[in-house]
Amino acid sequence: MPVSIKRSNLEAPMDLWDYSKIASHGLWEPVPHINLIIELLHYCLNGQIENLDIALAPRLGKSMEISEIFPSYVLGTRPYAKIILVSYSDSLARGFGSKAKDNLEEFGYLFQNRPQLSPDTKAKNYFKIRNNTGEFFCSGSSGSVLGHGGHFIIIDDPTKNIEEARSERHQEKLIDLFDTTISTRKEKDPYTGQNAVTIVIHQRLDQNDLTGIILQNREWITAEEALPRLRNGEKLGHIWVYLRLAELAEENDILGRKPGEALWPEKRNEKELQQIQKDIGEYKFNAIHQQDPKPREGKFFKEDYFEIIDVLPNNIIQEIQWADLAGTKYPENTPISLRGASTALLRLALTQDRRLLITYMDEFWEEDDIVMTNILNSAKLGGKKVKYCIPQDPGQAGKGQVKQYSIQMPGYNFDGIIESGSKEDRAEAPANWAKVNKIYIYSKAPGVHMLAEHGSNEEAVKRFINVCSKFPGHMHKDFVDSFSGSFSELEIPEDTPEKIPFMPGLGSSRALN
Repeated sequence: MPVSIKRSNLEAPMDLWDYSKIASHGLWEPVPHINLIIELLHYCLNGQIENLDIALAPRLGKSMEISEIFPSYVLGTRPYAKIILVSYSDSLARGFGSKAKDNLEEFGYLFQNRPQLSPDTKAKNYFKIRNNTGEFFCSGSSGSVLGHGGHFIIIDDPTKNIEEARSERHQEKLIDLFDTTISTRKEKDPYTGQNAVTIVIHQRLDQNDLTGIILQNREWITAEEALPRLRNGEKLGHIWVYLRLAELAEENDILGRKPGEALWPEKRNEKELQQIQKDIGEYKFNAIHQQDPKPREGKFFKEDYFEIIDVLPNNIIQEIQWADLAGTKYPENTPISLRGASTALLRLALTQDRRLLITYMDEFWEEDDIVMTNILNSAKLGGKKVKYCIPQDPGQAGKGQVKQYSIQMPGYNFDGIIESGSKEDRAEAPANWAKVNKIYIYSKAPGVHMLAEHGSNEEAVKRFINVCSKFPGHMHKDFVDSFSGSFSELEIPEDTPEKIPFMPGLGSSRALN
C-alpha cells in the first residue's frame, strides 16, 4: 500500500521542509520522494531512527537534501551538534561541506540560536560553530575521521562506480570504514540523550556495495514497514530502516505510483528512462536506476563443473599448492560476509590420464606470522613432492617475503610467482578446462580452519564451490586466485582438451547436493 507523506513537528522556528525550500532559494518545492526523505530525517532528529539507508539514483536530490541542507539545519537547531560526512572522494566531500557552510552563513539568522561560524573556520571540509561545540567534518572514504566524533554520521555514495563496487579491495575498505572507523566515532547527544544517527545514501551499484553489506549483516526493515510504527511514536533503536526508491515504479510503490511511472518526470521521464535502459543494459539499469542490483551470474565456473569424489586416485603425477595471501585478522564471531580478503590455500593435482582434482583446500583470516605458520603446517601434511607457491609482489618487499618462506621450508619445492593480468584473465584457462573436463574435489580436502568455520567437509566444499560459481561477482575471490595460480604451474600435456569419461578406477564420485 502507498503511504501518505506527513510533515512532523519539531521544536524549531521552522521544520526541515520549510527550511529546504528556503535553502534552495525557492527553486523547488520538495517532490513526493523528497517529502518522504524529509519525514524520515525528522524521525532521525526525534531519536526514533538511529540507522537509515536510502537507495536512490543520481541527480534526484538526495545529496542536496541530506548532505547539504540537512547538516546546516541540524547545526541551526542544535549548534552543539557534531556531524561527520564521508563520500567516495575528498573533493566531493569538500563540495558538500562548502554548500552546508554557505547555507548556514546565509540562513543562520532564521534560527532561534542564530548560529555563526567560528572566525578561524576557513576549510571547506571542516567548520565549527562560534562559541559552541558544533562542527561539520567532511572526508573522502580513503581519508581519516580520527579525532572527530559524530552525533550524526552521513555516508554519501562511498563508491565511485560499478567497477569499484565489484573490487574486493574496495569492499574490504568499506567494511573497515563502516565497522571500525565509523562505529567508533558515534557520540550520544549530550542534551537529548539520543544515540548517534547513521545515515547512508547510495546509488546501488552491486550486491556487495555498502548498502548490500548492511542488508546482509544488520537487522533491518523496509520504510513501508517502519512508517506506521514511527508515526505511532515508536523508537526503532538499532534496527536499520531501508528506503529503496526505484526510478520506474514497481508494484506496491511506496509513493502510490503506477507501475512504470517515473519518480521525477521533470528530471527523467518514462521514455528517457526506457532509452537509458536500452543504452546501458538491464544489469546496470537495475542497479543504478531501480536500486535492485541482481546477482552476476558466474561466467567462469558453474556448479556442475565440479564433482566430488570419496577416494583419491593412485595415478597422481603432479601436485601444486598455491597460497593466495592476506594478513588481516577479524574479531571473533565476525560473519564471513563482513570480512575482507582471506588467505586461501588450494592444492591441485594432475593424474596420468589428465584429470585435475583438488586434494586440499583451506581458508583463514590471520595476521602474517600466523599465515606463515599455517602454510608451513600445510606443507608438512602435503609432503615434499608437492610444489608450493605464493604470489610474489614486485619490488624488494616481495622478494624478501619469498626468501623468508624459502628459509622456513628447506628441502621443499617452493617458489614465488609474479602474477600478470587481472583475476578474470588468470581464471580463463582453468575455467575453460573445467568446462570441458570437470574438476574433481576430494571430499576430505578441507583443512582444519575451514572445518572449524563450517562444521563439516560437505559445508566447507559448498563454500568453495559457491565462491567459484559466483566469480567474479562474489565478494571473496581468493579461492579462485589460488585455483588459477596452481593451474598455471601445472605441466599439463599439450593434448587438445577433450571430455574424458569418468572411469571407476578414479574412485567413487557424487554430485554436490
